[in-house]
Amino acid sequence: MFRHIARLACAIVTALVLGACMLPEKFSAEIDYRPDASYHYLFKGTAVNVAAAVQLKKAGWLTPRAQQDLEEEARKMRNNPEVHKASHLGNGRFDLQSDGDRKPGESTHLFNFLKIVTDENTGVTTIASNAIKDDDLQNLASLHVPLDGTLTVRLPDNAEVLAHNAHWAPVLGWGDYSWSIHALSQRPVITIRFAPLKKDASATDSGAVHNDAARDAAGEGHINDGDGNATPPPQRSPQVPNSTTLLWPVFALVAWTMCMILYLAYRRMYATTHEDVDILQFALGESGELPESVILVHRNYMNLLEMPLLFYVVCVLAFAAGVQSSWLVTLAWGYVVLRVTHSVVHVTYNHIPHRFALFAGSNVVLAGMWLMTGWTLASGA
Repeated sequence: MFRHIARLACAIVTALVLGACMLPEKFSAEIDYRPDASYHYLFKGTAVNVAAAVQLKKAGWLTPRAQQDLEEEARKMRNNPEVHKASHLGNGRFDLQSDGDRKPGESTHLFNFLKIVTDENTGVTTIASNAIKDDDLQNLASLHVPLDGTLTVRLPDNAEVLAHNAHWAPVLGWGDYSWSIHALSQRPVITIRFAPLKKDASATDSGAVHNDAARDAAGEGHINDGDGNATPPPQRSPQVPNSTTLLWPVFALVAWTMCMILYLAYRRMYATTHEDVDILQFALGESGELPESVILVHRNYMNLLEMPLLFYVVCVLAFAAGVQSSWLVTLAWGYVVLRVTHSVVHVTYNHIPHRFALFAGSNVVLAGMWLMTGWTLASGA
């Protein structure tokens, strides 16, 4: 069984460093893009030599020769000018740190755990970890190597995100795309396109960190794994086309609506206990003379169940269709802010011109969201 694990682990490109199969352990990876599509990468953390892990699991110890080979492996990695740290911590564990700069269109294999490749024909850049088959995942999981990693991708304003499955994404144009990775089955993927994108790129071999121009990959849109084998570009996981970023404004408005219904319940209870209001006046909704505070809160609560329904629909539609637009997210948050402000004005000093301006403004924003979503879907984006 252990021979099978080692063979599979070396066959797949989970993390190949100078020909040795490495399994990432605790790490952080950062990719910082510039407006011209060039970028800086940083990888630091620990990794485990798979063959050493297999021997430890089988025999409980490593031979002196194996320890020497691991030390030699670390020395070879340090020969790479981009590798600033490569030390063997013992028992097949390595402390690694590497960073470097890349020209627009240049691909990078971060210890063959994470790949960055650009398709020359489409100008689309894909950042993704390697796909691992289910059987291989089970075999590697039996080694019980803890995985705790983060990936952060920072993009300039001229970068368009076509798809991603990040756990966190920019809100209102602020923030980065980031992933928290705790299992090999978690596969971060993001595809981006720059305008304009320079297509000229050179390739230099950087040893442990392979730097291959995308146009030199074997086959159109394929990635060279560093051993001359062409593998297809990373496939999107099922959740990639949809981003949860657009759902946060939905959750926010739902939360505000729940606050208003609680406030309405409080106002009604207060009216029946401290004011001359019979609880039977609420038997069929609201009847008879009621305090203005109760009427206003009730009316505002009903308002939150009318036009905002169109807001929920367009957000869910865009989410399901995989529409990715920072402008759409900005409009969604703008709508939430306008509706919340409208509620505050409505249930406090109730100045009609202010109410109307906020209500009209929110409807204009809502119309803009529908137009943007419809245009995006019609144009096939």
